[in-house]
Amino acid sequence: MTSSTDSMRARLKQAYGSSANAPSSPEAELERIVVEHAGLVRKVARRFVRASGGAVDMDDLTSVGMMGLIDAHRRYDPAGGRSFEVYAEFRVRGAIVDEMRRLDPMSQPMRRKARSMGRHKDQLS
Repeated sequence: MTSSTDSMRARLKQAYGSSANAPSSPEAELERIVVEHAGLVRKVARRFVRASGGAVDMDDLTSVGMMGLIDAHRRYDPAGGRSFEVYAEFRVRGAIVDEMRRLDPMSQPMRRKARSMGRHKDQLS
């Protein structure tokens, strides 16, 4: 290498810092978020699996929850006043609920009517 190349490298390193101090790429930041909050996604998915009585697969809900986490990372605004964890849990839960509704063969109004009928039947018994 020539001395001009070395001096240019030195100037660039000084101006932008070494690679260890360089800002992380968006992909690296996303990977860090996913690894850091994977437990949150599993916790939320586990709650839905228990509530469904095992009718849905834990892995499927975890995958959907991870997509919700990625969406939360993309949409998070720190000026909103909430911590990322609170916002992420809200988005993960919403993604899982949306998926469960999509997979449900009954529409929401039909589901409400069925619950109402069940409550009335219990009251009559």
